[in-house]
Amino acid sequence: MSKERAERVAEEIRKILAEAIRSEMKDPRMPKISSVTHVKLSRDLAYADIQVSCLGGETEKKDMMTALDKANGFLRSKVAHEMGLRVAPELRFHLDESIEIGQQMSALIDQVRAEDEARDKVLRDKD
Repeated sequence: MSKERAERVAEEIRKILAEAIRSEMKDPRMPKISSVTHVKLSRDLAYADIQVSCLGGETEKKDMMTALDKANGFLRSKVAHEMGLRVAPELRFHLDESIEIGQQMSALIDQVRAEDEARDKVLRDKD
């Protein structure tokens, strides 16, 4: 399968899962704000590695992963039905912490900027 086709299929799976998780999953462990950030398919389309993220602490993340694992069969059948597949790829959910890492990096950059501005002000006031 061409790389472009695999990317289109992965994006379609991402959209289907995002909608199903948002509107059809009734598990109370699922956080209100969660997202499917990325889907990567194996070459033979047998496996789909799905990156998911949510806002919240470690408890919310753990609960989300438990809820997704429990709903795996439902979500897999949803993908198969929506895409007209006889056999859907096996869904493997992984926690995507890139948003939190990005927020931490942004906070560190803001902190360094503030320290630089304070140092520059002190140096200007000396002159």
